[in-house]
Amino acid sequence: MSTIPTPKEFKDAIESLSPEVRSFAKAFRAMQLESTLRPGGEMHRQYQERGEVT
Repeated sequence: MSTIPTPKEFKDAIESLSPEVRSFAKAFRAMQLESTLRPGGEMHRQYQERGEVT
């Protein structure tokens, strides 16, 4: 099982990428979060607290 990086880790990791690749990375991250975080679960609650999902 892989761990999804925190918002800061993600921001730091994509900082040096080109705008096109950064845009792709953000879209991919959103897709990951959407597919792995089910409402009501513990991870969903944690990401809600960080403001990453609603």
